[in-house]
Amino acid sequence: FVDLLPHCPYSDAHVVTQRIRAELKDHPLTTARGEPIHLALSLGLLWMHPEPEPGQTCLVPALAELLPVADELMYEAKRHGGDCMHSACLNRMPHAPPAA
Repeated sequence: FVDLLPHCPYSDAHVVTQRIRAELKDHPLTTARGEPIHLALSLGLLWMHPEPEPGQTCLVPALAELLPVADELMYEAKRHGGDCMHSACLNRMPHAPPAA
C-alpha cells in the first residue's frame, strides 16, 4: 500500500511508518481456526527535504515516477532481512526522478 503524508517532516513520517510496522507485528491476524498469522512489514520511505540544495528546485515529481523509487527502497529493506524501513531523500538523491 502507499501512504501519502503531505507536509509531513521526515521525523514524523518515520514515526508513522514505525508505528504501522509495530502494530502489524504486535497484533497478528487470526485464521478461521484461531491460529495466529504473524506479519512483518518492509517499508520504503521516500521524502523531500523542505529546503533544496543550492541550484535545485522543490518541484514534486508525478506519483507514477515516485512509486518505483519507493518500491526499490522497500525491496532494499527486504534484501536486508525485512521487517525494517529504508528511506531516501528525493531531492538529495544523486539521480532524482525528473519533475512532472
